[in-house]
Amino acid sequence: MTRNIVSTWKMKGQNLDSAFSILDADGDGRLSFEEFKDGILRTFKIKAKEDEVGLYWRRLHLVNEYLPKDEFFLKFGPYFSGEDNLRVTYNKLDNIRENEYRDKISQINQMLNKNTETISNQVATNHGN
Repeated sequence: MTRNIVSTWKMKGQNLDSAFSILDADGDGRLSFEEFKDGILRTFKIKAKEDEVGLYWRRLHLVNEYLPKDEFFLKFGPYFSGEDNLRVTYNKLDNIRENEYRDKISQINQMLNKNTETISNQVATNHGN
């Protein structure tokens, strides 16, 4: 079924990024089953039965029942032929990971700043007594 899905996307002029954006109806960066099913059956009009799409979805073995963008790229990327599509896949994954790391570093820095402020206040209070 994966080959059928990807070949339909390619015939309709889609790449991984554009296919994901179209499927991600609410724009939250991850696909729910409903978004995936509606996109496959109605938007892209891939010839499949609803129960086949459901079985396919379950076989993806998703965490929390969502297909995040990075996993989407890993799952469907290899079925797009050509170095350009692979390069786009790897660049997108790098950007996603870079943003996640940047967010985590920002959170760590905020915690460190708060801890430093707390310690400074405690030191100042102790020296004042």
